[in-house]
Amino acid sequence: MPRGHNEYFDRGTQMNINLYDHARGTQTGFVRYDDGYVSTSLSLRSAHLAGQSILSGYSTYYIYVIATAPNMFNVNDVLGVYSPHPYEQEVSALGGIPYSQIYGWYRVNFGVIDERLHRNREYRDRYYRNLNIAPAEDGYRLAG
Repeated sequence: MPRGHNEYFDRGTQMNINLYDHARGTQTGFVRYDDGYVSTSLSLRSAHLAGQSILSGYSTYYIYVIATAPNMFNVNDVLGVYSPHPYEQEVSALGGIPYSQIYGWYRVNFGVIDERLHRNREYRDRYYRNLNIAPAEDGYRLAG
């Protein structure tokens, strides 16, 4: 479930699965309270730049390496010219990312990415080995 959703959805808030609303975000640049997606990027550099922008007040944060699955949509492929931030190379995961889908992570300390990939011992390769992100046409009905 996307970050913070258990608090809101326990109160009956409907999850917004409009991909354009998700990609656009809010005027402050943060996530929407009813966002049905988790943002990821195809690019380690883009993930790092997003981390530096959003988490700049923290000395340490993590960039996760995530296995692909069919609940994930390439935002630029689905939204095309309407993608509000094409440079982010975003892939959005509908409904969240289970811990077993996280292959590992890089630690970022004071803006520097650790060269070592920390493997997640609970990653389940057998679940994700042959999966890909959803084709763009599967996401068109979610585009908004």
